Amino acid sequence: MPRSAVHPRLMDRLAPGFFPARATIEANAPTRAASGHPTPVWTAVTGLRNIPASVSPNRFSRTGEHRRSELTIAEATHRIGLAGAYPAITAKHRVVVTGPGAGIYDIVRPQGDGQMGMTVLECRTVSPVAAEGL
Repeated sequence: MPRSAVHPRLMDRLAPGFFPARATIEANAPTRAASGHPTPVWTAVTGLRNIPASVSPNRFSRTGEHRRSELTIAEATHRIGLAGAYPAITAKHRVVVTGPGAGIYDIVRPQGDGQMGMTVLECRTVSPVAAEGL
C-alpha cells in the first residue's frame, strides 16, 4: 500500500479546528415492503463512522438537478472534507453529518487529495437536519 505524504499525526492535530463536525457513511440495503415495492434502508458502513469532517457550501456549482430528456445532471450543493483517505466511499453511499453543517447528503462525487491525507465529497443536500440517534 502506498505511503501518505501527510504526517500521520497531522490530521489528529487539525481535527478539532478544521474538522468540527462528524460524518458517518451509509449504504443502502433495500428491503421489500408488504406491497412488494423496494424500501430504502440505510445502514452505517463498518469502519466509516464518526469521521472528523468539515462541511462547506459548494460555491462553484449551481444548486439542484438539471433534467433533460436524455439525462439527469446532479449538481453538488456542498463539499464535505473528511480527515483521512477513504477510497471505499462511492457515489452509491450517502453521508450523515452531525455538528456544524448537520444534515443528510447524497454523495455526487468522492475525491482523494492525492496525498492520502484527506477525502473530499461533493454532495447534494437530502435533508438539512441530521437523522435522530446519530
